[in-house]
Amino acid sequence: MTYLNPASMLRNLIAHKHLAWQFARRDIEAKYKAQRLGIVWAILTPLLLLSVYTFVFAVIFPNKWNKFSDGQSEPLGAFALSLFAGMLVFGLFRDMAAKAPHVVVNHTSYVKRVVFPLEVFALSELLTALVTFSIGACVWLIGWIAIEQRAPEPTVVLVPFILLPVMLAGLAISWFLSALGVFLRDIGNIVELAMAVLFFVSPIFFSLSHVPENLRQWLGLNPIARVIEDARMLAITGEIPNLTWWSVSVVITGIAAILGYGFFMKAKRAFADVI
Repeated sequence: MTYLNPASMLRNLIAHKHLAWQFARRDIEAKYKAQRLGIVWAILTPLLLLSVYTFVFAVIFPNKWNKFSDGQSEPLGAFALSLFAGMLVFGLFRDMAAKAPHVVVNHTSYVKRVVFPLEVFALSELLTALVTFSIGACVWLIGWIAIEQRAPEPTVVLVPFILLPVMLAGLAISWFLSALGVFLRDIGNIVELAMAVLFFVSPIFFSLSHVPENLRQWLGLNPIARVIEDARMLAITGEIPNLTWWSVSVVITGIAAILGYGFFMKAKRAFADVI
């Protein structure tokens, strides 16, 4: 039961925070260092996707979200900002979940080292995802100033706090999937498909308020959906979201992270026998 002790988990992760950052920095450098444009790709890639999605969902297939009550279309710039905000939040979770099944398998040289803390890989993936998110957030801020011709809402500084449930959920799924990935090598294909489905059922291209009531309650069960909506409220409209729901979400995802950590710590005893 020691593995399910949150205090013990935090002490272990804090003790190895420098190691987690070293792996995160190495992954970031490996991803961009050998490329001619380097880290510029971290900016160009989401901007290209944003341009395509904005054109498709605001021009070709305009939906209720980007229509005003009088039937006029919302300016493309404002729609793109809302869309980009949703993509950033979802990307934070996706980057961790998509890589999780291969994390341990891709570091087999560390598995047989008895004293090596394999659990820090999930933390390093979170740090890597946060760096990518931060780059995208800076692009979003520049886009806001350029399009709106004014400073962002003061409540935008609260966005990192509202992301806590996504970060905890990311850690939970990373520990679960990285452990399962050692025993079930094809789980990566399942996760890839699940992320594609989750991408389109999350309120990235639409708002939950425009979803029929009978479907809204089911889509609302997705913790990422709520965080996307709350992040938009803080960054775009300057409203404070429902903090009661946020608190409950933090507790639930926190428990999930503890269970994921415990599952990983129990399962890692057999990693050396399988790899």
